[in-house]
Amino acid sequence: MNDGMLVIKRLILFGATGDLAGRFLWPALAELYDSGDLPDGFSVIGAATADWDDEKFRVHASQKLERHTAANVSDASREAVLSSLRYRKVDLTIHEALRPLSMKRVGLPSLVPKGSRLRRILRCRPVCFPLP
Repeated sequence: MNDGMLVIKRLILFGATGDLAGRFLWPALAELYDSGDLPDGFSVIGAATADWDDEKFRVHASQKLERHTAANVSDASREAVLSSLRYRKVDLTIHEALRPLSMKRVGLPSLVPKGSRLRRILRCRPVCFPLP
């Protein structure tokens, strides 16, 4: 499957309704499923500002897969991607909006140690980083 390499089983993707996810990530995941390089139980929690539920998110991803996935990728792999998807609405400018995506609430152990520099960066609001 992955030649002894560590492969993640869960992914939280911010901006999951965006163009990059649709054109690149969903097709890449379908190809990884097709080649057997994703573990059983792999899941994606997509987060974005759209007021969607899991089903609407899967329909959106399905349309992107149809448009951008190579023709030789099996329908079963496309379906595996879609069934792995869950969705949460998030406004990253509001710190409290991130609570539903906390590692404990989505059933994941904390991947970022308390007090680490990375945790502090992740807690910054996007307005802290003005666009050029």
